[in-house]
Amino acid sequence: MAKVIKERSHDKTKHQKIVDEMLTMITESIAKTLNPEIPKSLTRITYKQYLQIVNGLITGENWKQLVVVVDEYRKYRGQKELLEYAKGIKLSSVIMHSSMKGSHQLLINIIKSMLKSGAKMENEGVICIQAAVQENQFKVLETLFNHGACPSHLSVNQGDTPIHAALSIAIEKDRGKLAILAGNQGDTPIHGA
Repeated sequence: MAKVIKERSHDKTKHQKIVDEMLTMITESIAKTLNPEIPKSLTRITYKQYLQIVNGLITGENWKQLVVVVDEYRKYRGQKELLEYAKGIKLSSVIMHSSMKGSHQLLINIIKSMLKSGAKMENEGVICIQAAVQENQFKVLETLFNHGACPSHLSVNQGDTPIHAALSIAIEKDRGKLAILAGNQGDTPIHGA
């Protein structure tokens, strides 16, 4: 397919239609594959054509496959390629996407890639922080904070402070170990803080 896409010796209109159909087929195939392997020959198509694959994966919210496609392109074309691919992506949508449930390290890798490639956190990362807390993606918080999200927006319950939120998260993650400190009502010393 990559050879046909690069071919330019026939009717331009007909060729463009064939190229568009092939790029759609390639995008759909990559989207359906959990761990896609991107052949080097595919990375040799034009930037505009490769960007069509990237944009198709963004539209389909195929986040894992998107990062693989971008990484492979950069491996063969240089790390400075596709620097703005994530410019219009809402990171909170990625964090809340159903495919990210329980995939903490994968999500961290995807968020890092997107932040390095034009994705922005609006309002000091408020929405991203809320999405991470809502989805129990607490490990991604560190990545968000390291890339400019403001920790003062961390809140688990209305009215709590970032310290309360951090302690609530720690308690939830380590509930069994803190149970020995609980009183008759199940309150730990942290509840008095």
